[in-house]
Amino acid sequence: MRKSIFMLGAGMLFMLGNVTFVSCGEEKPVATEATTEEAHAHYQCPMKCEGDKVYETAVKCPKCDMDTKEV
Repeated sequence: MRKSIFMLGAGMLFMLGNVTFVSCGEEKPVATEATTEEAHAHYQCPMKCEGDKVYETAVKCPKCDMDTKEV
C-alpha cells in the first residue's frame, strides 16, 4: 500500500515538473495582419464607432462622419 502511494506521488511530481518546463518556453510572436503589412498605414475612427475596424485609406467614418486617424 505504501509503495503504491509513493509511486503515485512520484509520478505526479514527475508530471508536474514536465508541465513546468514545457510551459516556461519562449513565446513566439504570432503573425497578424498588422505585423505582416507594416508598410501599409491603417486608419480607424477615433471614436471607435465600428469597434476595431480599420481602413486602408483615410476616409470619413460612416457612422459619426469624423475623419479617420492613422493607427
